[in-house]
Amino acid sequence: MIPPASHGQDVNYTFYTGPDPSIVNDTAAIIHQKYITNYVIYGEPGCAKGACFLGYGSDVNTLSVNTTEIKDIKDPWAAGGRCDLLELLAAYT
Repeated sequence: MIPPASHGQDVNYTFYTGPDPSIVNDTAAIIHQKYITNYVIYGEPGCAKGACFLGYGSDVNTLSVNTTEIKDIKDPWAAGGRCDLLELLAAYT
């Protein structure tokens, strides 16, 4: 994960404009912005610098971004029935 890797703490990556001491990997910041821009313009994140952000689908894969690589992995939330619980709870809203 890109440090600090907490929801809401990706603001510096989202609004990256150049070298910043809080950014661990400048390329990751640019890719992060490209995913957001593509989603807004085209309705899907697409691929940025060869790293494709694929649809969730039946394989329950997600994109893992860290300081050295970006790759498709099995969603850790899909293990242990957590997704099933979230879907069940969503039915009550």
